[in-house]
Amino acid sequence: MVDIGAGTGLVTEAVARALPGVEIVACEPAVAMRAVLTSRVFSDPYLRSRVTITADAAPELELPDRIGAVLLCGVLGHLDADQRRRLWERILPRLSPSGVVVVELMGVDHPLVLPETRLATARAGHHRYEWWLSGAPDGADTTRMRLHSAWRVYRHHDDRDHDERPLREVHDSYHWIPFGLSQVAAESGLHARPLSTRPGAPPLAVLTRAPATTSR
Repeated sequence: MVDIGAGTGLVTEAVARALPGVEIVACEPAVAMRAVLTSRVFSDPYLRSRVTITADAAPELELPDRIGAVLLCGVLGHLDADQRRRLWERILPRLSPSGVVVVELMGVDHPLVLPETRLATARAGHHRYEWWLSGAPDGADTTRMRLHSAWRVYRHHDDRDHDERPLREVHDSYHWIPFGLSQVAAESGLHARPLSTRPGAPPLAVLTRAPATTSR
């Protein structure tokens, strides 16, 4: 299996535990995220024996000759049409006849204004960590959005969480090209089927060479 854009390795680890024995190539070009991914893998002998980490970026990936599954979580919107075409040209000849591609999209198929929304929060010791996301069309470019991420750290007080000023903040922004599942299917030539997710989670879909069949 190949996890393209593996990030910090949360999905890589979940898949490794769900599919014992499967070897995984985790590709992550961002230095900071790859450092966390590497730490996660090296600290767990169960992962260390099965996960190979690379710094490859899509679409110019060095891939195994044969692939049983590909994960594309939060990746395709970073690539323009030509880059996506080149990525599919690298994946499809290697994908086994029964192989699958799992795709995560943002849930928007055209540029629009996204108000700042908290996507995740967690506590560690006396601190609370929050991840916020917002976005808007990228000026005169009618195909792209500019997404803004904010990570905020608060000192945790059970009685007045809502009043706190963050101890520190880190901001980032990047371009995202929004499109829907039908376009992914058209570009890849694969059959797409949405997957069930928890409320509020990004939409997921599985792509296969043959259409899904329903049992009677």
